[in-house]
Amino acid sequence: YNHENYIERALDSILMQHVDFEYEVIIGDDCSTDDTSAICDTYAEKYNNFHIYHHPKNIGHVGNWEYCINRCKGEYIAILEGDDYWLDSNKLQKQVDYLDSHPEVALTITNIKPVYELGAKERRFIFGSMGEHSWKRDEVCGKGWYILSSSSMFRNVFKKFVFPKEIYIADSYLFPYLLDVTNGLTYAFPEQMTAYRQHPNNVSAKSSLSGDIRLADQ
Repeated sequence: YNHENYIERALDSILMQHVDFEYEVIIGDDCSTDDTSAICDTYAEKYNNFHIYHHPKNIGHVGNWEYCINRCKGEYIAILEGDDYWLDSNKLQKQVDYLDSHPEVALTITNIKPVYELGAKERRFIFGSMGEHSWKRDEVCGKGWYILSSSSMFRNVFKKFVFPKEIYIADSYLFPYLLDVTNGLTYAFPEQMTAYRQHPNNVSAKSSLSGDIRLADQ
């Protein structure tokens, strides 16, 4: 929503990925009032695997996630918020290879590089304490580790998925739910493969969570 200053960088970071598999890009534009929609349209017109959905009215962050997840047909789903971008051109391939060879793992994430925009408040990032390791659900949720959705790739186990009405931040519910239904592990790549923009208007900056956005135990 209203990511005209960021969305091209995000989409270009998808196009730079070197992969040996086919993929589709699902874009949900939540009734943006700037040029985000038009920019996304140019990519969808140029690339057949880019699919953009324009919501006639604003359905919110969680509603947009729900809409897009339910349109994903692939074996795995990778999330990329419109104001973030990927740094490693092999990010998707590395995550797919790991999930293919480790059936016990349901969720993979990468280390992140925070990018602070003017006016953004600096925050404490604790990903580094996770290290390169596979973690159980209670270890991840119980210790309150930060997981950035734009760094994630996970198994697509969702059929007509619906978020509870009280959820304000989508990934705080989605990731624990995923680990619950799969009884799977989370694997953390130590490399900084994802850039996380911090600016006054992003969802995490406007949330009421104290300090950091953490993977909540819902």
